Order: sequence, then structure tokens, then C-alpha cells
Amino acid sequence: MAEATSAARRRLSGSEKIVLALAAVALATTLAAILALGARASRETSSFAPRAMFPELASKLDAGDFGGLEFATKDARIVVSRTADGKWVLSEKGGYPVAEGALVGAVATVAGLELVEPKTKNPERHNLLGLVAPDKGGGARALTLKEKSGAPIASVLVGEEPLHREVGSRRAVYVRKAGEDATFLAYTDLALETDPSAWIATDGLSLARDRVSAVRVTPAEGPAYAVKKGEGEGAAFTLEGLGPEEELSSAYTLSTMAGALASPGIEDVAKAATLDFSKAARLDYETGDGLLVTARVARVGDAAWLTLDAAAKGDAKDDVKSQAEAMNARASGWAYKIATTKADQMTKARADLVRPKKAEETPAEEPGIDGVQSHSAPGGAEPPLPEGEPLPEPAQEAP
Repeated sequence: MAEATSAARRRLSGSEKIVLALAAVALATTLAAILALGARASRETSSFAPRAMFPELASKLDAGDFGGLEFATKDARIVVSRTADGKWVLSEKGGYPVAEGALVGAVATVAGLELVEPKTKNPERHNLLGLVAPDKGGGARALTLKEKSGAPIASVLVGEEPLHREVGSRRAVYVRKAGEDATFLAYTDLALETDPSAWIATDGLSLARDRVSAVRVTPAEGPAYAVKKGEGEGAAFTLEGLGPEEELSSAYTLSTMAGALASPGIEDVAKAATLDFSKAARLDYETGDGLLVTARVARVGDAAWLTLDAAAKGDAKDDVKSQAEAMNARASGWAYKIATTKADQMTKARADLVRPKKAEETPAEEPGIDGVQSHSAPGGAEPPLPEGEPLPEPAQEAP
């Protein structure tokens, strides 16, 4: 399945049909999987023949009538729709692009569902299988695929995953159709992302630490300062303009600041215009190959938000210019919620980075014999005797 999926991505990448192709691939693999499942299912219940949960789904997908989905847990709700120009977006996030992997995984999960064993029809026992709907306070994952018109194509509740019931890459899971009491054990290539942040497209937004050569930081309050990487491979970052009576509190802090965009840890997304960035801190990153990235970090209530803008120096290579264009295409007009700990790392004041230099300690003099201070000459030699003093008599050996 992996090879077929990769081929489908190459052929259809950039169009909305990629999801349809991947779903068709997932559904086709059930024909092979059913051979492995059949013998097992026959032992468990001879009166039940394994079958696709949504046999009509393939034709709907092949016809290009897939228009979006709704996915809900008790803690989150995700709505994906298709724009007029064929782009897949998060409807409740202002139309921000959806992460392709999360969308493809959700569609493939439903398309590949193969029922192998009936379970309870008693709704009072749904909780034992994790199949109480999230709008009823339950822990089920509710997923509905929709036509372009908005009508549902397939709607399923996905519950607990019993242990040790895998067949190859296919995992066992309890399911039931929305609005029905009958429950089943099913197999599928389960790939449902339950973390809402995993549905946010973040490709093209990172900047590896080892590419960063300098960062100019303008905090919300206090003086601006610059952090630069030293010369040579593996060189550490240093603070420019370090005074003679100052030293770094921690070189690790500078390294963390320089690498903050390597993994921004994006948690949410919103239109930048809806947030106040008037008092934001600013970080201007520069790489050795000419990429310039400006990050602004603002505190809004208890949350921290980040915006990104990119450019390339005039003499930068084409791949660097393309990276800047791709980052702007993704991030322009958007703000990303990040962890407050990440924001703290990026927005430190200069005073938080330095401390007074410690005075060099003078070694203490060692006491001599009978408490008399010993004044050894440099290098540990005995000090010269005062002028005119006779040499001491050598010690006499005992007879």
C-alpha cells in the first residue's frame, strides 16, 4: 500500500483528487486483507461474513463527489471543506490550509473499514467499547465524510482498540454507524489524528538551528541586542557587545533562541489581523546562505502568538529564494499559537542573558611550621635567606 500511495501522491499532488486516489487505494487493499481476516472471522462467528462497512463509498469517491469532512472528539471539533479552486481548508480556522497527512489518513481510515465480527446492540454497553458519541460526553471519535452538497457519505463512531488484534499493518477497532446501535469489531489502517494541531499545515515554516548565523532581537521592552554564531564548524553562539565586566549566564540560552524556529510547536492558527501585535517582540534571523526570517511574538491574554515573514538576499541562490516564497505563501496573514515556554525562550531581555563577571580568586597562602606564614618563592622554591645570615647546620644523623 505504501508504494501505491506514494505513486498516487506523485501523480495527483496539488489537486483535490489526491484524497480520492488514496481512499481508493485504501479500499482496494481490503480485498487482500479480507483473505487474512476470513479464516479468523470464521472461527469467531461462522454466521458473519466480513464485509466493507461502507460499500458505497468507493463509487462516491471515484466520482469526485467528496466535499469535506467533520471530525469530533469530546475535546475538539474539526471541519474540513473544499474551496472553489480545489484547496482543502479548515473551515473553523478562517480557511487555513489543512495538513494533507491528517486529511488523507482520515479518509483512508473510513474507506478501509472492514467489519469482521458483530458485537453488542445494547446502547447501555456502548461505553464498554468506547462508542458513546462525543456530543453525549463519550470518548468515541466521530467522523463524517460529506459530498460537495454537504450531505453525508459515511458517518462512523470509532471506539477502543482491542489489544493484540492486528493483521499486518491493519489494526482492530470497535465501530458503529452514527445513529445505529449495532457495534462491530473492524480492521483498518487506522490513521486518525485526534490532536487538532496535527490538522494545521505547517510545512515550510521551520528553520534549522545549524543554518542560523545571526539573530537580532528587539524585545518588547529594553534594548535590542544581537546573537551571532562563531567561526568554524560547531561554533557556539555569542552575544555581541558583551562588556568587560559581563559574562553570559548560559551559552545554552543563546543556542535555544537561535534554534527556536527549528520546531515552533504550533498549537493553533488564527488571522493575524484579529490579534494585537503592537507590542510584539521581534527576532530577525539570518542564515549563511542568505535567507532572512522575521518572527514577531506577542502575548495575548495567557497565550503567545507568532507571525513569520521571509525574504532572501539579492545574491541568494534560487532554492533559498524559493524557500522564502514558500514560507510567505503559507504564513502571510496568519498568526500561530505557540507554547508560552517557547515564547519565553525567544523573547528574553538582554539583562536576562548576562551577569556580572566573577572576580578572579587569589589563592590563599599556606601556613608554615608552628603557624608561621610560609612565603614560598615563585615556582615553589625556598625563599633566599636574608643577606649575612649563616646557612643552617645540616641535621645530625642518630648514631
